[in-house]
Amino acid sequence: YAPSAGRPECIEGLIEYYARFDIELTPEQVIVTTAGCEALLFALLACGDTGDEIILPEPYYSNYNGLAAMTGLRLVPFTTRAEDGYRLPPREMIEPLVGERTRAILYSSPGNPTGVVYTRDEVARLGEVARDHGLFLLADEVYREFTYDDQIATSAFHIPGLEEHAVVLDSISKRYSACGARIGCVVSRNAAFMKAILKLAMVRLSAPVLDQIGAAACVRTPPAYFDRVWVEYTRRRDIVFERMNCI
Repeated sequence: YAPSAGRPECIEGLIEYYARFDIELTPEQVIVTTAGCEALLFALLACGDTGDEIILPEPYYSNYNGLAAMTGLRLVPFTTRAEDGYRLPPREMIEPLVGERTRAILYSSPGNPTGVVYTRDEVARLGEVARDHGLFLLADEVYREFTYDDQIATSAFHIPGLEEHAVVLDSISKRYSACGARIGCVVSRNAAFMKAILKLAMVRLSAPVLDQIGAAACVRTPPAYFDRVWVEYTRRRDIVFERMNCI
């Protein structure tokens, strides 16, 4: 088994990776998980009890439903629309959903399944609601590298004042085309939250050992790899977009 929090070289590799995005972390702020789904499962278990609520924009990743059911939490969605580019609504339309049992706001950006990339102002909008109401901000940032048309992904960690609120959920699956490796992580600067996550990690013993070794090596992937992937994914997107517009 590996240490429940993750092998040291894997944690150090993740810290090195986040530093490239101006996100400075310590080893205690990173816990390696069995892919992104376990990261989300742990985060939901740590932030709420049965019957508590999580606010999130819809459409959303379908597995959020299953994971919420496993934890006994209730998802409370607010709708975003294709006609608006799936942009977030004003704060006045989000805040009324906050109730006595609300524990967190969950979102993904770049988004699955919409592809929307929230602006810094939009991420800050969710962060302000979380901060003002004492909620966690659960940020699914699995698709960080995959933005197009000069868009840039803003991390929850890029918004000041969210040190006790921001929780990033991540995975190497999409980034390195390594879905079967099942390596992800929970990242937060909230020490009490991370202690709760560590207890959950200890119950399941460890994430896959050999895949953690591989994940640590992935950090040394040259930038040219992502350039090639971006070109290919852009080509595929343009083909799909063109053909759908012919229907």
